[in-house]
Amino acid sequence: MATNTSRIIDLEAQMADVQLKMVSQHQELKDAIAALAASTKDHIDTMAASFSWSRADHRFILRTLKLNVIVAFNQLRLTSTVSRYQEDFKDLRSRMLRLNPDLNEYYFIMSFLGGLEYEIQPRVQVLNPPTLACTFYQAQLEEYAIEARKSKFRSVPPSRGAVSVPVSSSKSFPNESPLPSHSSQDRSSIPRRKGLCYKCGDKFFHDHVCSKKKHLQMMQADASFSHSDDDEGEDEFQDAKLEVSLQSMGTGLSGNSLLIPAT
Repeated sequence: MATNTSRIIDLEAQMADVQLKMVSQHQELKDAIAALAASTKDHIDTMAASFSWSRADHRFILRTLKLNVIVAFNQLRLTSTVSRYQEDFKDLRSRMLRLNPDLNEYYFIMSFLGGLEYEIQPRVQVLNPPTLACTFYQAQLEEYAIEARKSKFRSVPPSRGAVSVPVSSSKSFPNESPLPSHSSQDRSSIPRRKGLCYKCGDKFFHDHVCSKKKHLQMMQADASFSHSDDDEGEDEFQDAKLEVSLQSMGTGLSGNSLLIPAT
């Protein structure tokens, strides 16, 4: 009997020790949970603070990028070729649509026309293209037309092997008409055609003998006629000589030029 009682007392003592240990462990667990909660709260607050800062940075970056895209789109101009300008415009257009999807096609057409050169812009704008693709196409056509006009009037440099030969402007003179010659045979044929003697002027017949007086008058008339012919020929020769001298004073001599030696 006494043995059972001692056993019960030992069990109760062991149970009391277990309860004390459980209470202490429970307290330790509560303290650990409290410490964990405190550390978790601090960590959550730290994460929340860092998250708010990252969101602010993100909004600032987006605002900066948006401003940069708008500024770049408004300052876009044609500087090299229409094809290059078209590629840059398409890139910025897609970014502008991501920032503001409500932008219509007419806005982009007018923006594209505003960046063209003064030689191309009015020619494309007067056509009033309905779409942005038509605007691109008309701008390229006008660029090709301007390049064609410039290449047409572009001066071609002379080749190195070409040798320039000066061309002398030789004045062509008409061929000189021959001087009229009055021979005695021509003068004698005139009265002979009329049936008269060319020496005395009487009617010519077979065994005709000229009288001395008429023959002397005919010789004097023939001499005066030949003298007048010589004077006339000399005047014409002086005129011809003057013309030949003028020709010899020309800049160029041709094969038909007449050279007269000085007397």
